[in-house]
Amino acid sequence: MPVVFGVATFVAGFSLAGLMLRRGSGFKPKSDAAAEHQVRATEAELRVSRKRAEEAADEVTAARVEIDELCEANAAAKRQHDELRAEIDGLEQGLRDECAKTQELRQELTNRAEETIRAKVQMKEMQTELSVVQAGSEAVHDEISLLAAERERLTKRLEALQAGLDPESAAAEDPVQTETYALDC
Repeated sequence: MPVVFGVATFVAGFSLAGLMLRRGSGFKPKSDAAAEHQVRATEAELRVSRKRAEEAADEVTAARVEIDELCEANAAAKRQHDELRAEIDGLEQGLRDECAKTQELRQELTNRAEETIRAKVQMKEMQTELSVVQAGSEAVHDEISLLAAERERLTKRLEALQAGLDPESAAAEDPVQTETYALDC
C-alpha cells in the first residue's frame, strides 16, 4: 500500500509541475525575480517528486523481491505439506493394517480360549466319569472279595458237612458264621 501511495504522489507531483510550467509560459509574472523564484520552486518540487518517485520505485522493487521470496517460501511450504500429507497417509494406512491384524489376533485368541475352556470342561467331565467308574470298579471288586470270602466260607462249611461234622462244631471254628448256622437250622 505504501508503494502505491508513493507512485500516486510522484505522478501527481510530476503532473502538477508540468501543468505549472505550461501555464507559467502564458502567465506573465509581475517581475523577472518572481518568475525566477517560481521556476526555482517548481524545479525544487520536481527534484523532490523525482526523489520520491525513485524511492517509490525502490520500494516497489523491494516489494517484488519480498513477494518473490514469499512465493518461493509458499511453494516450499506446499511441497513440505504435500510430503507430510503423504507420510501421514502412509502412517494412517499402516495403522489401519495393524488394527486389522490386532483384531485378527484377538479373534484367534478368543477362539483358542474357547477351545481351552471346552477342553477343560471335557477333561473335568472325563475325570468325573473316571471317578464314577473307579468307584463302581472298587464296589464291584469289594463285592467280588465279599463273594469270594462267602464262597470260601461256604466251601469250608460244605467240606465240614461232608466230613461228618456237626454244624455246631463248625460254628465253633468260625465265630462269624455262628449266626448264619443258627439261621440256617
